[in-house]
Amino acid sequence: MALIMVLSLFLAVICGDYGPWYFAWLVGTTMIVLIAAAGAVMFDKQEEEQQAQMGCQHATIVETVMFVDNREEERQR
Repeated sequence: MALIMVLSLFLAVICGDYGPWYFAWLVGTTMIVLIAAAGAVMFDKQEEEQQAQMGCQHATIVETVMFVDNREEERQR
């Protein structure tokens, strides 16, 4: 089925008046998908490296606030 679709599209590109438009659409769509996938991979890699460098010191704002509140309660006792 996929082979038939590719073959029919190839014939439309060669024979049709809109051939260049279809070709540009295919190439452009493919490039958009590939660039988006590469960007996602790069983002994940950078995020992993940053977390590896920070180690266990990386804490969310909620965790930090809870830690400070617990320390204040201990001081008051």
